[in-house]
Amino acid sequence: MVYRSSQQNDTFIHIDGDVYIAALFPIHRSYNGGCGSINPQDGIERVVAAMFALDSVNDRLEKETGFRLGMLAKDTCYSNDRALEESLQFAQSRFKDESKFTYSDQCYSLLNGAAGNQTRNTVVGVIGPSTSEESMQVATLLKLFKLPQISYAATSPELSDKDVLPFFLRTVPSDYFQIQVIFSIMTRFKWSYFSMIHEDSNYGENGAAVIEENVRDANLCLGLKHRVSKRDSDKHLQILVTEILQRNNTNGETIVVLYVSYDLAIRILRLIGKFGNGDNVRLIGVDAWIGRDIPSDKMVKRAVEGALGVTLMSTTMPSFKDFFKT
Repeated sequence: MVYRSSQQNDTFIHIDGDVYIAALFPIHRSYNGGCGSINPQDGIERVVAAMFALDSVNDRLEKETGFRLGMLAKDTCYSNDRALEESLQFAQSRFKDESKFTYSDQCYSLLNGAAGNQTRNTVVGVIGPSTSEESMQVATLLKLFKLPQISYAATSPELSDKDVLPFFLRTVPSDYFQIQVIFSIMTRFKWSYFSMIHEDSNYGENGAAVIEENVRDANLCLGLKHRVSKRDSDKHLQILVTEILQRNNTNGETIVVLYVSYDLAIRILRLIGKFGNGDNVRLIGVDAWIGRDIPSDKMVKRAVEGALGVTLMSTTMPSFKDFFKT
């Protein structure tokens, strides 16, 4: 196994194998158009999870077939350009070896341990990337090379279109189902009037579009809606937050759906905690930030106190915990 610095735009992890699963992870956070600090939760933990899964598969695969899967992991830093650049390298590896086998005998060779040299060092699939925007662009590229892709976190509804993206799959549900749960929460608590802050990304734009398309059928009223960007200054976000905090329902409550990514959510939560009346503000979060670790910041904690939201079901794997510690 080889580790190299992703700051040098090189392989982050290389685990040797007969063929390779490529992977795209946000090992570092985005910063000023480049790579910033290490991203422990969405980056490092997912890399280790991929290594754990690979070890588990290879333990069985090598015993039964003598065949071994390898992995090439690259760092995207949440950058669409980096994700596309690395994906093109993966696809070129596939294209370079394309004449050596057909799709039908490739599957036969892999499952029967007879790949030999005909597929060695070939990338046979891509895991990731993380965001819907990255995944959409990568999937559009990889379909040209007929290279399968499975994302572990992209939830935008448009990624479900098999006519457009025939080689894309994901292990998480579409945001369409998340939004139905959000509507159920508001109906349950009789919050018929609400405001929304959404991000100007593929994730935020598509989520907001689904909410707007279905809000009337849910007998709800969407009042104020603001689009925000990671590039927005704190001063600009403060103006938007202050305006939304003034929009109350008939019970004097401010209901806000916060449909943004984690880093942007933290900035907005800090402002809501600072300028909002905590007793009257009801936040509804999405899986990008709700239920995740938050900074030990008084204003952020004040804002999220009592927040409701939707997150993916998960379970504890003791064997993974042991693997993570080693």
